[in-house]
Amino acid sequence: MRALVLVMLCAAVAHAKPRPPVAVVIVIDRSAQTSKAVLEAAKDAVRVAAATLTRDDRIAVVGFDGTADIYVPLLRADEHKAIDILLRKLVLGEPGCDVRPALEQANDLLADVRGMRKHVVVIMANESTYDGVSGAAIALADHGVGITAVGLRRADRSLLSMLSDVGEGRLYMVDDLDAVPKVMLRELRDVFLTK
Repeated sequence: MRALVLVMLCAAVAHAKPRPPVAVVIVIDRSAQTSKAVLEAAKDAVRVAAATLTRDDRIAVVGFDGTADIYVPLLRADEHKAIDILLRKLVLGEPGCDVRPALEQANDLLADVRGMRKHVVVIMANESTYDGVSGAAIALADHGVGITAVGLRRADRSLLSMLSDVGEGRLYMVDDLDAVPKVMLRELRDVFLTK
């Protein structure tokens, strides 16, 4: 049933008019305080993004706790099987939540991307340290990268608001885990796919 819902959600934007390609890095909170259900909702959001984007678009995934790791390097968005296999390696990590290293990884992934709109979507379920986060967000914005923030449960609204403000993106605070893939679809449709 979940796969059917994802397909139905993606069908709404499947026939959008021509647009510039996009490169999206999805940054996911994997800290030990995050529940498995939250992590799976974030992975579903990645799948929705991959199913919605085209072969001209690129997608990457970075997971973070106190450190950050690239789980999906910048791939063509239509490489669904590879993306799904790589997502399986994204599991709950260590205690501690610091989004800064993940933002720096996203900046590195997008540094050499040319001729594409660039955006980072942060999905966070916990409170992050603030050290260096503002600087990392400013570095992304200075490179023309937008930032959207999605906060779940215990996420720090102030920090996420700062990220979305610096990145001239949107802030979503959600309680319902089923809303996470829907938020991703809305963001893709409203921001990336219509401009």
